[in-house]
Amino acid sequence: MGLASGAEAEIRDLRLRFENAEASAGELQQGIEKWLRYPDFGEDSELCTTMLNELAQCLSDETLRPGAWDILSRLAVEWGERGAAELQEALRITIFEVLAEPPEIEYTLELLFSLAGDSGTRWAVFAAYENYPWRLRPHARKYSRGLVTDDDCDQWLIEQDLGHDEILMARDQ
Repeated sequence: MGLASGAEAEIRDLRLRFENAEASAGELQQGIEKWLRYPDFGEDSELCTTMLNELAQCLSDETLRPGAWDILSRLAVEWGERGAAELQEALRITIFEVLAEPPEIEYTLELLFSLAGDSGTRWAVFAAYENYPWRLRPHARKYSRGLVTDDDCDQWLIEQDLGHDEILMARDQ
């Protein structure tokens, strides 16, 4: 059994025990944390993807969501500060981009835009819209509570060489 398979089996067992009230949310979170601290975690893309997928699953459970979001927010800060581009990209693709994709789910977008208030995690909000740039402005207006302004959206579009989002939006119609 490979490293990622072993981690997945352990977390799956903890999740099942949690669902059967045999383990706490904290125990499941500790199990995930253990694998995130594994010495070769950043070098093993399969393990990284597996653990990020486990965290994504935790977001759908109201009891597990706060702990999973704390972990994801911390990873966004750590990997951003370290300039760990591959890990940031994995986090963007596996978590943040999925939160920004259709269909529009209020709680996931509120979670995503909560990252805009911290300079260490703000990058993740904009990175989430890399493949859906025309969705940034309407989502920011609705979910960012003023943390992402129209000027911020304009600046990001310019930095991405995307011009105006009105032109991008015309593609969807």
